[in-house]
Amino acid sequence: AITYTIDVSKNNTFTEIIDTQTSSTTSKSITLDKGIAYYWRVKAIDSKGASSDYSATFQFYTEGVG
Repeated sequence: AITYTIDVSKNNTFTEIIDTQTSSTTSKSITLDKGIAYYWRVKAIDSKGASSDYSATFQFYTEGVG
């Protein structure tokens, strides 16, 4: 079985991770503030504890108040 660890941060160096989730599925819901730039990365961990490196860092923006 593979699990995924997803880190979300407000900076691309991940010095302040605001949320870390672990999931065995490929989707996860996280509540975030509006109008903010976020960065995320993910790594896979198998049932024997071996893990991949973190993925590349990706960025997205949450929609602000309309």
